[in-house]
Amino acid sequence: MSYEVRLSDGTTHTTQATSLTLRAPSVSAGTAYTATVRAVPSTGEPSAYSSPSASATPYGAPGAPGTPQVRASGSSLTVSWSPAAANGSPVRYTVRYSGPDGSGSKDVGSSTSYTVNATSGTWSFTVVASNDAGSTASSSTEYTHRTEPLAPSAPSAQATGSNGRIQVSASARAGNGWGASDLTVQYSVDQVTWTSSTTISGLTDGRGYTVYARVVSSDQRTSSVVSGASVTPYGPPGRPAISCSPGRSDQVECTWSAGASGGLPNTYQRRWRADDDDDWEGPVSLGSGERFSFAADDDDAQACVRARNSAGQYSDWACDEVDM
Repeated sequence: MSYEVRLSDGTTHTTQATSLTLRAPSVSAGTAYTATVRAVPSTGEPSAYSSPSASATPYGAPGAPGTPQVRASGSSLTVSWSPAAANGSPVRYTVRYSGPDGSGSKDVGSSTSYTVNATSGTWSFTVVASNDAGSTASSSTEYTHRTEPLAPSAPSAQATGSNGRIQVSASARAGNGWGASDLTVQYSVDQVTWTSSTTISGLTDGRGYTVYARVVSSDQRTSSVVSGASVTPYGPPGRPAISCSPGRSDQVECTWSAGASGGLPNTYQRRWRADDDDDWEGPVSLGSGERFSFAADDDDAQACVRARNSAGQYSDWACDEVDM
């Protein structure tokens, strides 16, 4: 006597015993089956099939979960993955992680995401899918968590001796997941307009400015702002204005006015000659706004004024010529 077992998918299987175990590929995990059975004697006709059995679903170890994907939000990392094939048995997940603070794992049930508070640095995540038949791990994902970049060093600044221009400098600091090469230092004198240039121009000579610095990361996150010492730009003084005219008794009378100061205290000098073929007399010091005169004959006379600042920079000579 043998027995013929017919499954609900139409396949039949023969056994001499009164029980039968079927495995893949005869059955597929996750597919529900019912079975009917009939007796097949060695001679004569087989019996009728029995009534269908209760439904049964074979199961196996789950498939691998999807490779973990990591998304940062502030100090948190959210890890997500695509579900594993259940293969006939409910799946539960465990997230294994390691990072700067150590390693650990978290059972998250049937959820396909997990959020962890994370310090900056490199993290590794693996997801393990488990069911009643076994466990299967995903591929691992490494992620470098970066928070707000550290502020740069306090900026230094100095006047360049060019009108309205200063030179600035600060250093980016590695940390919070960022390397110094990932960061760009920016500078400002008003915390409104920022530049990565280490030369700031268009400033007002003689006015004090506080220089501020910050860093900007490659994904456009900015650090806090730090301030440096005050700096005052300066440059060469502007050329004075001079006007000369014939005076009494073969004298030339000259008046003059200062040009732009260039941001530093200035002194003034004059020079003159009675004829444009003569050598220059001077230069000699000249008080601010002071009139001066000199003797000249009936040829062309010339007089000039220039400014000198406390840094030793000179303006151009301002000159006037008088036909006596």
